[in-house]
Amino acid sequence: MPMPALLLLLATLLPLASFGLLLFMGRRLGNPLAGWLATAFIGGSMALSLAGTIAWFNGGQLAGLSWGPGDKPISLSAKWLPIGPTGPIATSNPQEHPGFLDIDLYVDSLTVAMFNMITLVALLVHFFSIRYMARDPGFARMFTYLGLFSFSMLGLVIAGSLLQIFIFWQLTGACSYLLIAFWHERPPARGAALRSMLISRIGDVGFMLGLGILLQHTGTLSLPHLVRLIGGGAAPISSTALTFACIAMLCGVITKSAQFPVHLWLIDAMEAPAPAAGLAYAATMVGAGIYLVGRLFPILTPSARLFIAVIGLLTLAIGALIALAQSDIKRLLAAVVMSQLGFMLMALGIGSWVGGLFHLMMHAFIQTLLFLAAASVIRAAGHTSNLAQMGGLLRRIPVTATTFAVGVLSIAGMPSLCGFASSQIILSNAAVFAAAAGRHAHWPLGRAFYMVPMVAGYLIAFSMMRCWMLVFWGRPRNPRRYEGAHETAVLWISLMFAAVLCIIGGTRLLEARTLIVQSATETQNFAARSSDATSFTGFASAFPMEGADDWSEPGPVAYAWAIGLGLALLVYCRGYAIPRLFMYLPPVRWVRAWLHDRMYFDVLYVSIVAALARAGGRLAVAADRFFVVAPVEALVRAVGAAARAVGSADQHWLP
Repeated sequence: MPMPALLLLLATLLPLASFGLLLFMGRRLGNPLAGWLATAFIGGSMALSLAGTIAWFNGGQLAGLSWGPGDKPISLSAKWLPIGPTGPIATSNPQEHPGFLDIDLYVDSLTVAMFNMITLVALLVHFFSIRYMARDPGFARMFTYLGLFSFSMLGLVIAGSLLQIFIFWQLTGACSYLLIAFWHERPPARGAALRSMLISRIGDVGFMLGLGILLQHTGTLSLPHLVRLIGGGAAPISSTALTFACIAMLCGVITKSAQFPVHLWLIDAMEAPAPAAGLAYAATMVGAGIYLVGRLFPILTPSARLFIAVIGLLTLAIGALIALAQSDIKRLLAAVVMSQLGFMLMALGIGSWVGGLFHLMMHAFIQTLLFLAAASVIRAAGHTSNLAQMGGLLRRIPVTATTFAVGVLSIAGMPSLCGFASSQIILSNAAVFAAAAGRHAHWPLGRAFYMVPMVAGYLIAFSMMRCWMLVFWGRPRNPRRYEGAHETAVLWISLMFAAVLCIIGGTRLLEARTLIVQSATETQNFAARSSDATSFTGFASAFPMEGADDWSEPGPVAYAWAIGLGLALLVYCRGYAIPRLFMYLPPVRWVRAWLHDRMYFDVLYVSIVAALARAGGRLAVAADRFFVVAPVEALVRAVGAAARAVGSADQHWLP
């Protein structure tokens, strides 16, 4: 096995070992030993990921470092499930592929970059949680769940088969349920966990349907083989069937990444502990859907791409608007996360492959910092997340306030910070897409894919600065909570390290963008070797590079950090004093209530979806009674009558 693949495989298995040990010994190890053990294992996983990165760039070697381009993608397969000789792979080469589903490992530059991001974020969350969860009776259980979740995410990233991805997809869903319901004694936590599980199952049905269609037509679920067959134009599958399969699988992405119209589960998922929410619902798990779209990108049809672009655009707009009126710090951050996930999905839909995946990694660093800082705020404020109970905390927790400000400036798109370059790439590609839509397709709505993200950038900057002002500026609105606020050195380390990542993420020091651009080139080259020149011409256009290198020039969104943040400073410089002047005006009050209650989507779901479900249930009960119960009861009565008649006849004829 090549050295990079071996190192990343070991990095995947270490969190699994942590989960196994804590599952049986966690309660015995107790606090803080269970936390330090889990942190040591995830630290080892990060070290192996870094070693795998070095080996990847060094031609598979760890010694004699010569930093340069990585090798071609590593694809390893082992036969697993026999399915019979179906599909072009099995029938054209039955000796190599006699109808088996394979266990595949796939390593390229995107895999390497994702491994480093996941393990680094997980290490920060583990270290932070040792202090944050110190007094919680479920301390060991928390780290048990984090170990299983880290293993699931790393397994999903290194998997080279859609079936394996689906298996790890289910594991991440199970971890999501466990983390949301961590404080299961709270009814809202149990309800939110159940809601997320049910919504995920709806998307998984579509995912499985898409897998079945691809398997039926191609005989394989291996990603490299699918790229070779479909990307190369060799698969005997019609464009309609491929579009249907892609959209079906994308239903799983929509539910996993909290996209419209099932986006609200992410806000409810904030019932999970804040550090776990930072790992699962800001940095990694919800990003799994974006990662899957990036992997499926070479086989997506234009209709499928347009579908996810529209869904992403709607989610981006809804999340940015909902964030304006949230009064809970975790729910506000969740709305921003939802908006950014829509931004990434829209980017992939319009063809900004580099920008979308680059933003996924930069956004992971930003949201990890913001959620860890929010956890520090909640702990300092007496375990409340209500913004109305805070204020003036800058004087009590200055390190948290400073690092939170770095996260706010980063998510707002301040030049030279993490998030600026990736958003500029996406907007540059969006401008190209909008111009092409108007020029060639005569589709005036194409401009929305440029204008809506630009306006959303201003709204998100305003929302995040509003959050910072209400938490850290002005006078304390609850003196008792203010006097008890404090922060500890263990929390400082995680926050400052995450802040440093956000600062250097805007430079070329992390080389994340380089890895993603290289991954696009590797995938293009792989398809070029697997197809003729004609088919590759269409495939290569799936990776537009317009704006991929033009990320240092400030565009319209670059000023969002100044305008959006400056407006929030003016409005909230005295806390709620200025907003209250307008809050009681009927139009403002109505709009605020509409946004605070999340555009009444919950009411819509209850009044329509739940009502239809209840009506369907009543119809099913009535049909069961009419077509099943009634005939059976009639038959029972007839048999009983016949039995009684026979009995009476026997008594009559007996001597």
